[in-house]
Amino acid sequence: MIDLLTTLIRDPEDRARYREQWTADLDAAAELGLSRRGLLLGIAVTCVRLRLTTGKAHAVLPIGPLAIVLRHFGNRGQVVVATSLSALFLLGGVLLLIR
Repeated sequence: MIDLLTTLIRDPEDRARYREQWTADLDAAAELGLSRRGLLLGIAVTCVRLRLTTGKAHAVLPIGPLAIVLRHFGNRGQVVVATSLSALFLLGGVLLLIR
């Protein structure tokens, strides 16, 4: 049953790791006298969730000053410097307003 359920997992390394863990869990449940039905249900739900969520990249689009800096500079070092300077100027402006 576990072999059938783990076919839903895309990555072969993850599939082998989960199969090994779940087989050990089923063996331990049998030793302890626990019901395998609940464990298999949890394994099935986890396999479906892994199938639906893994492999999908959720890109976050930059907004505001960061987006402007990313458009004008291609180098990450320049982006970090420009963003740091922007934050420093913002902090300086806030300090001037407070005083």
